Amino acid sequence: MKKSASAIIASFLFLFATQFLSAQGIQSSIVNLTLTGNWKQAADIEKDGIAPGVQVFYDQTTGTILQLRNDYQIRAVNEISQQFRTAGQAGATPDGAKILMMSMFPLPAKYVQAVSSSIHDGHVAKLWDVKDPGNAQWFYVSQLFGGYHVSGGSNSSEVVEQYFPLHVTRAENKSAGRGDALLFEAETEKGAPDAAIKRFKLPPSIKDQRLRYGWIQYSPGGITSSESIISLAFATPVNSGIDVNTVLDQLVQNYGKQASAKN
Repeated sequence: MKKSASAIIASFLFLFATQFLSAQGIQSSIVNLTLTGNWKQAADIEKDGIAPGVQVFYDQTTGTILQLRNDYQIRAVNEISQQFRTAGQAGATPDGAKILMMSMFPLPAKYVQAVSSSIHDGHVAKLWDVKDPGNAQWFYVSQLFGGYHVSGGSNSSEVVEQYFPLHVTRAENKSAGRGDALLFEAETEKGAPDAAIKRFKLPPSIKDQRLRYGWIQYSPGGITSSESIISLAFATPVNSGIDVNTVLDQLVQNYGKQASAKN
């Protein structure tokens, strides 16, 4: 009887602890986000080729990755909005992947170093084939980057980066709280290869799931304000429930709370 009671109490404490940790969401020096998940700060990802000052968080349950950083301006608002003015209606295009990689999902520095000597040979390893174990950031970049295409002879070859086509579902500038935000969201056409999922040790539940990428640039005081811009990006399986609307709501709400607390 005592053994059973102890087991029940232990189960209850475990459940309580799990719920407590999930409720904590993302604790960042930039802004806190109360997104449900088993989040942890991923310092190993931060050191690998991402811009200085970026804070990266990983949800071990869904395999979601989220990045935060301070910026000095909202970039390419009009250009992105115009380029994808038919977002949600047009077919898949590699331009979406290119924008995501230029903004928040660059090629890992270790990967570039590993393949630099073989690029001109025309046989470049995929991210999941490189010996370095990589991490979740590598996984999501691997589903944006199609590899290097080499044309011409050995003496005059041209190397071009290729990107996988994505369905861009959102590309708009909108009011958000007292400020402004640029929202960019895109989804893959199909699930990631099993080889990539296993290589980077993503949760098995991600198998056969399409992937969703989001990028938010948020200006709390409006585009003309001198306040710092918050750039936020995430990559997640589509069944996680995370999208740009959910994240933007949390960003505006929690930034407002923290600003009020400081005052």
